Amino acid sequence: MESRTSRVRVARHLGCIVLAVVSCGEPVGPDARSTTLSPASPTQLAGTVGTPVADPPSVMVRDARGKAVAGVAVTFGVSSGGGTIQTPRVVSDSSGIASVAVWTLGTAAGRNTIAATSASGATVLFTADAVAGAPSQLEKVDGDGQVASPGVALGAHPQVRVTDAYGNNVAGVTVTFVVEAGGGSVSAPVAVSDAAGIAESGAWVLGPPGVQRMVARAGQLASEPFTARAVAPPFGCAPSDALLTQANVQSELTALSCKGTDGRSLDAYTVVVAGPGAYVFTLTSVEFDTDIELRGAGLVELARNENGARTTKSEIKALLPQGTYTLVASSSKLGAGGRYTLAYRPAGSDVESCEEAYIVRGTTVRGVVYASDCIVSPNEFADRFRIYLEAGSQVEIRVDDYSYSGPNIRLVSPDGSIAEAGPGGNYLTTLNYQAPVNGYYTVLVGLLNESGTQYEISVR
Repeated sequence: MESRTSRVRVARHLGCIVLAVVSCGEPVGPDARSTTLSPASPTQLAGTVGTPVADPPSVMVRDARGKAVAGVAVTFGVSSGGGTIQTPRVVSDSSGIASVAVWTLGTAAGRNTIAATSASGATVLFTADAVAGAPSQLEKVDGDGQVASPGVALGAHPQVRVTDAYGNNVAGVTVTFVVEAGGGSVSAPVAVSDAAGIAESGAWVLGPPGVQRMVARAGQLASEPFTARAVAPPFGCAPSDALLTQANVQSELTALSCKGTDGRSLDAYTVVVAGPGAYVFTLTSVEFDTDIELRGAGLVELARNENGARTTKSEIKALLPQGTYTLVASSSKLGAGGRYTLAYRPAGSDVESCEEAYIVRGTTVRGVVYASDCIVSPNEFADRFRIYLEAGSQVEIRVDDYSYSGPNIRLVSPDGSIAEAGPGGNYLTTLNYQAPVNGYYTVLVGLLNESGTQYEISVR
């Protein structure tokens, strides 16, 4: 009969066999749920946007007794900054170290953060401050498109923003402002970009009448040109009165009135346009043939009665942004004068029935063209926008089609030839043009063999 001692020995023997069998399977790894993490590399880093950090983050994995543990998976994840990690899941090596292969910082300057986490929930944070990269672009900020008299300093100094390839502001860059056309000068042509990437020139003094051009440069980089216009005053007197919307003024041209450069008598009025839109200006007299002009800042010409045969009633319709303008009432003949009525009122619509209107830079208006309204040429229908351009000036004309009919866009030179054309069928058409000569250009927005179109036109 088997003794109890023998049975105990057999049981112990079977237990050893079971343990041996278990050990023959997959090896039992470390219990990651009880591990801790600690930094094995600096946690505060710095670098350049869009590039890898020089010292990739590493962590040490330890067990509950503080001993380094191999074979534990650690996950590295981006918390902020938008960077990338080449291998986000890393297994600790024989020394208990888990390291990121490559951490590339995000493209926006500022703080980047990643977190290293194990199955135990232990976490270590690494931060890197990303700074802007090398200068890549000079962007115009202020000081473009100004008008003043020859020899006068412009009110706003030209400014550029220096940015890297990702659009981050770059400080400490030396920028030189160079006058390339017009004969003007800059009081302080060299500037250094500030913390916002802004570099500002000194005072830009204009040269003789005409288009002036300046460029900002930093090494091989150059900005788009700044342009300005030096305009000689067409008459030697200040506006005599201020006109508000729906004004109706009665006055008289006499030998004591202001004189233009050609010797004609004239009266000049300040016109205050409170809001963007279409406005009509009318000069009527029973005593002389009339002439009417609208001028902008620096008295640059914007619109005028262009009738070949002058009449006792002159009228212009202008599409204007908010601002202050000068309206000039005069006779078309030297020495003529007499009583007149000057009217200024908002128009009922921007453009209608294929009418002609003057349009000023900075204006955005809507229009409608129908085949039954007018005919420019056989099977062609168009609204006509007149714009005065000086030689060398740039203009951008953008037309958005709201009826999906594909308007036909053309820019006509003062001599009647086609200067630029936008293909029909495009729902967004942009024309960029540099005027070769002074004069009134015409923008035609219409259709070819279509019944109608609705559109929006912007001039910059």
